[in-house]
Amino acid sequence: MVQNNATLMDMYNAHVQDVEKAQERLLSKTKRQAAFDCLNGYTKNTTIPNSVHQLRPENINVVAALGDSLTAGNGILGTNILQCLTEYRGRSWSIGADLNFDMGVQTLPNILRKFNPYLVGGSIGSCKTDNHACSQLNVAVAGETSQDMPDQARDLVARLKNANFGVDFQRDWKMITLFIGGNDLCDYCVNSNIHSPDSYIAKIREALDILHAQVPRAFVNLAQIFDITPLAKVSQGFFCNLVTSAVCGCAKDASNNNMLSIASTEYQKRIKALVDSGRYDTRNDFTVVLQPFFQHTEPVIAHGGGYDLGYFAPDCFHFSELGQNAAAKSLWNNLLEPVGNKKSAWDLAAPVHCPHSYGHADNVLRTAKN
Repeated sequence: MVQNNATLMDMYNAHVQDVEKAQERLLSKTKRQAAFDCLNGYTKNTTIPNSVHQLRPENINVVAALGDSLTAGNGILGTNILQCLTEYRGRSWSIGADLNFDMGVQTLPNILRKFNPYLVGGSIGSCKTDNHACSQLNVAVAGETSQDMPDQARDLVARLKNANFGVDFQRDWKMITLFIGGNDLCDYCVNSNIHSPDSYIAKIREALDILHAQVPRAFVNLAQIFDITPLAKVSQGFFCNLVTSAVCGCAKDASNNNMLSIASTEYQKRIKALVDSGRYDTRNDFTVVLQPFFQHTEPVIAHGGGYDLGYFAPDCFHFSELGQNAAAKSLWNNLLEPVGNKKSAWDLAAPVHCPHSYGHADNVLRTAKN
């Protein structure tokens, strides 16, 4: 028994060392390559637009986010599997505001702060969502599914109206990012009725309806869900297999792959149809834009073969800081890409795009109406 425990500990320590080395190597490379020079020659517009379709980055005053553990930030800075229970909200791709872009925290808020240093709403530090001083306008809850999105939307509306968060509810332009579906797919083989495509989109629609009805001046990013089946391939080795089997056993069983791929494709179709319906384009100060960069994203292959663990936390399931930064850059680049011509997968070699990318002299964030 002692020998078995010693062997398990050796395996665990070797796994942690492999992950740390991969993360350090890739983060160092990312920090060297990700210079932000979009302000060179950029003239900020001091006129505040009345239309969501004329928003420029400097017009965004508030950031907010809804979702699950990938938005809550589980494991981002973790050095062992237990620390994957810690929610590093300040490093979350769509809402984290720790440090700044130049110091390696290359999140959406830290990009937006290059244009508007007075941005509010970004989460800082490590905490659960009920710690408002830390979570700010990050209402994501680890483990939640699409079924919980209406409640998260109500929580967000309440926070936006609460003066303690520093938001001018009526006048400030808000960027809200909603990303959900991984846990729905992980639970799909347990209860395919609750997590059916119809049920999935119904709850997302309900959440967006709440925001549409109650939140003025809002640009909502609806991030497309990805196919979870490749994640199981990343979880090689005793410890990663153990974690993935516990949190997403559905994906670990290869016999479920076809069913899960079909379900994820249906989720993606329903999300696109909802946005394309024009349901949220009935006012000039509100829109929902589909950001599809996750749709065809798969785990990164290392140069020597196998999957690159540098993009993952020690549990091989959640994103590391490198993975979070890649998601943030992809979201930002999607924001500048025209509707109908947005990249549907990570382009890790691409630079951080500037507002004048694609020849748009107006530098506005792209919606279906511009």
